[in-house]
Formats: sequence, C-alpha cells, structure tokens
Amino acid sequence: MSSRQKSDARLAPKIARGERNQPKFAISSASYSPDGVGRLNAMAGPLRPFKREGECRENEKVELDLPLPPSANDYWRLGWVRGKPALILSREARAYKAAIALKGRVQKRVPLEGPVELRLVVHFSDNRSDLSNRIKVLEDALQGVAYVNDRQVQRLSAERGENRFPAFVQVTVTRLCVSSE
Repeated sequence: MSSRQKSDARLAPKIARGERNQPKFAISSASYSPDGVGRLNAMAGPLRPFKREGECRENEKVELDLPLPPSANDYWRLGWVRGKPALILSREARAYKAAIALKGRVQKRVPLEGPVELRLVVHFSDNRSDLSNRIKVLEDALQGVAYVNDRQVQRLSAERGENRFPAFVQVTVTRLCVSSE
C-alpha cells in the first residue's frame, strides 16, 4: 500500500466523524427506519447484484444525499511524480473520494452495470458557486459506489436547487434499459 493510500485510509474515518482541521465533508451517522433498514442519509435502491447482460429491472436506481464536493478549481494541484512536475489530485479531492467510497462500503452498495443516467440537484449555501465545476468531481467520486465506471453515464442532468445550509447534492443514478432490437 502506497503512502498516499495509507494517508487516504487514515483520513476517511476522520472525515466521517466530522473532526476539525480536515476538509469539511461529513457522513451522517446511521439512522434506522421503522422497517429496520439502516440508512446513512440516503435511500438505497435494491442491493441485489446485477443479473445477466441484457436483463433490466424496473426502478433499478441509486439515490444518495452527498456533501458538496470540492470545486474543479480546487480538485487538481501541481505535484511531483518521479521527479517531474505533474497534476495530481488535491488532498481535499482524495479525502472526498475516500469519504464517498466509505459511504458506499457501509451501505454494502452494489454498483450498477450497463448504461446509466445521472441526475444531480445541487443545493448551494449561496448564489456565487458555479454548478458546472462540481459535475466531473461528482462523476469521479461515484465511480465504484453508484456505478462501475463513469464511462457508463449516457445521460446527465444537473440543476441548481434552492440554497440550503449546509450545502449538499441529491444524486439519482438510474440504470437505462436499452433494447437490442
């Protein structure tokens, strides 16, 4: 395990607990619904694994409420790889991806396979934030949690919701049923 992976592994639980002096991403504590299903500020779709290729189930989707990701402007930073300058993920971006992955593991989420539609409703805390700077960051963070790879996204819609504090994103990923006719 590389030192970066060790750092991310140490950082994710701290973010989940909401400790100070860390990036401002927190995963809500577990709550239990009357049906006895544990939830982490999310409504999970069916947790059944994907069946055979070409089979499509109704309502096969993932619904999540996630903390607001870092802006694309803060996503990359200049670093050194093998003695040469290169763009690498910022510490804040790595921590956000680790927190989302942790949330997926806690929910025992099975990523959707096949083509998917990604719908985002972003609730900012002010009117100055740029919606488009958050989309790619979210697509990358959802990889391995809501879907296997972000290349699966065939439809994308994003809209600005009403301003709320703290800021968050409502994510809905729906598997698209494609007929082979």
